[in-house]
Amino acid sequence: MWDGKPLVNSNICVIVCCHFCPWVCGCTKQMALQGPVPISLPGHPDLCFVVNGAYPASEDLAIAEETLTSCGFAKDASNVWVKSADQKRLAPATQIMGN
Repeated sequence: MWDGKPLVNSNICVIVCCHFCPWVCGCTKQMALQGPVPISLPGHPDLCFVVNGAYPASEDLAIAEETLTSCGFAKDASNVWVKSADQKRLAPATQIMGN
C-alpha cells in the first residue's frame, strides 16, 4: 500500500500463487491485496487499518471501510481515514450482566 502498488481483488489462484506463496517463501515483503486502508490518528499520521481473510479481497476492504465509518472516521481529501471533526466522544454503553 505504501509503495504505491495497486491493491488487487484477484481470484483465489492468483492470490495463492502470485501473492501468498511468494510472501511465505520470503521472495517478497509485499502482499498487494485489498484490505488495508490508510488512517491517521493524532500524533501518528501514517498508519493503516487492515482487515484480512475474507474472499474476495474486496470484502476485506468493505469491512474495513464500514468499521471505520461506524467508529466515526471519514475519508479526507487525500483518501486517508481520519476521525470526523464533528464526532463527539461518547460514553461507553452500559452493560448489564445476567444472573
